[in-house]
Amino acid sequence: GDGAACLTKEQAIALQGELLERFRSQDFKRQLRRLEAREGRGTPGMARALAELCLPEQAAVLPSYGLEGGPRGLHDLSLALRKLELDDEVLLSTNRVRVSLGLPTRRRAAVRRAAVQDREGGEGMFDWGTLDVHEEEALLQAPSSHIIGGRTCRVWQRRLPDAMAPESTGLQVWPAAVALARFLESAATACGPDSPAGRSVIELGAGVGLVGLAALALGAKRVVVTDVSGALKGLYQSLRMNDWLEDARGSLEVAELDWKAVAAGGPVPVGPFDIVCWADCVFWPELFQPLCTSVGRLAGAGAAVLFSLPQRAAPAGAFLELLGQGFRVQEVWRTMARGSGEDLRIYRARRRRG
Repeated sequence: GDGAACLTKEQAIALQGELLERFRSQDFKRQLRRLEAREGRGTPGMARALAELCLPEQAAVLPSYGLEGGPRGLHDLSLALRKLELDDEVLLSTNRVRVSLGLPTRRRAAVRRAAVQDREGGEGMFDWGTLDVHEEEALLQAPSSHIIGGRTCRVWQRRLPDAMAPESTGLQVWPAAVALARFLESAATACGPDSPAGRSVIELGAGVGLVGLAALALGAKRVVVTDVSGALKGLYQSLRMNDWLEDARGSLEVAELDWKAVAAGGPVPVGPFDIVCWADCVFWPELFQPLCTSVGRLAGAGAAVLFSLPQRAAPAGAFLELLGQGFRVQEVWRTMARGSGEDLRIYRARRRRG
């Protein structure tokens, strides 16, 4: 459109800034939370509902810059941004919006792939909808099966190759999760002190839930698998693949658990638990203290805290030192994670007395 042709670089950046401020408003965030509760974060339905929610905000801003307040205006804005060669500004602004909406950021490579595909499509426009399609296709679902305790534990592996955030690490089965599941199996076979048989178990940062499924397959009387809200969809997908859960002797529960909320005094699943476990959750230093606080609130007096941990130099040592302030930590198993080149270890921790 004519308005798009007249946009200056400064106007285009200012326009995106106005949109961002609207998306950050308390009213918009309240509407967003209601949508997430209804549709579920990251679902196709949520994507469509989010687009509809954004339309009034876009319609209120675009006309003041000479653009139509609808899909045509967004089309013209995309053309203007491309003509102005605002790739960096587009990426930066878009990621600010996505962070404010609780979505993973996009890397430059993903933006360029979508742009090339759109421009080869005939009209030469940069349609952000294509980027959304790329994201949906990137959520590749590859089933992974592990026979543990005579049960076939099936989990979905989902990955977001362009996301790198704490809530995105639970989208695949990490070698540390397999190692911890096998450790529990060995303990159950030997009737050792770390056996989950007949005990209550809670898994933190469960991701796709392999360790929790293993504990249930090995005879745990109660298993609670937990993660942040954004990871629960993949967790539920895994559980639906395991028909044997209906015949399991113990119970299995799914609970949302954000360690930061727990550290701030938020609620935790009813416990205490005999075994508190997690696999490869020690990666983000800002979560070390919240994780230790969560463990302290969940572990019973004689509980075994079991966790697998790749030795990533400084982060691993810093976490062990922090946990050691309230627990006696002992290395109980070590190997090389096959194909990863990482030194993988399993630790047991118990409360310090006195």
